Amino acid sequence: AHHEAPHTEFQRRFLDAPLEPVITRTVANLTSTRSTKRKKSATRAADVVILTPDENRVFEILRMWRKEKAKELDVPAFVVFSDRTLRHLAQLRPTRKEELIEVYGMGNAKIERFGPELLAGPLADC
Repeated sequence: AHHEAPHTEFQRRFLDAPLEPVITRTVANLTSTRSTKRKKSATRAADVVILTPDENRVFEILRMWRKEKAKELDVPAFVVFSDRTLRHLAQLRPTRKEELIEVYGMGNAKIERFGPELLAGPLADC
């Protein structure tokens, strides 16, 4: 039997959301040539991320946290974390500060700045 820990108020906002698998992609190479107006994009298989419904729920919680944090800091959301970082956080669900270094886009500065709040807030009890 799976025991669910109580959810934070922040997480509770998303619990009733419909859960469907979501496929997200990052564009690996976007190139254009002056001879054509058409842009070509190549997406490598490694760049396609398939999130489970539960991972997608956590990703959406993280996106809402990022939006609020970006507004608070008066910076664009991508300055806080990229979608790729949020997806990786949703997949790994680190529970300790030391585990955050394994997340794509998480360096020491971001860990120091946002780590404790992430672990205590949106990632708590996921």
